[in-house]
Amino acid sequence: GGGDYQPGICVWSIVCFFVPRPLRRRGVQTQLLEAACRLAADAGADVIEGYPVDPDSPSYRFMGLVPTYLAAGFERFGRVGKRRHAMRRWLRPASERELNARPAKPDSAGAC
Repeated sequence: GGGDYQPGICVWSIVCFFVPRPLRRRGVQTQLLEAACRLAADAGADVIEGYPVDPDSPSYRFMGLVPTYLAAGFERFGRVGKRRHAMRRWLRPASERELNARPAKPDSAGAC
């Protein structure tokens, strides 16, 4: 992840969405974002990050839009380049994260 996290914090990242043109503007991206959060939480992730853009951005729209992430409970914590926002949503309360922190495993990328 792009955030500065304590060792043992499991971070998942959302890298892109693809919604076919006929299905756009029907809330599909919102449903996909919520499903990704549920999947990450079920797998033991502590936090999930995304890198969306503003609605008027000329590029990187496949990474999602800031208003969708804000509506899903994400918070801004930085920028990635000129257009992308770094946003995250904590999936477990801080008290649970501290009690269940796992030792860092550099050889197990993607696993929590």
